[in-house]
Amino acid sequence: MRYRVTTLRDSDESRPSQAGPRRPLDTARLAALITEPAGFWRPVRVVARTGSTNADLLADALAGGPEGEVLVAERQSAGRGRLGRSWLSPAGAGLTFSVL
Repeated sequence: MRYRVTTLRDSDESRPSQAGPRRPLDTARLAALITEPAGFWRPVRVVARTGSTNADLLADALAGGPEGEVLVAERQSAGRGRLGRSWLSPAGAGLTFSVL
């Protein structure tokens, strides 16, 4: 598999040093970049905000969600890290996602 490096936002607004609000991720473009018809990574779901992408996908898995589902969050408010540490990810601050 070849990996492509590209921006998911098509203007200078995506640059971390740029002040001001950033446009939301383009869900269709993100899905097109990381999925292939016979590939593993599917489906791709982008949400504006969540408590935890891991918690959301755990609930999906328990409900029979598909293996390979990717959940991307613009903003995450209740992330859980190592040793029980909590963290948050403001919109546009990083790439926050989980894979089932």
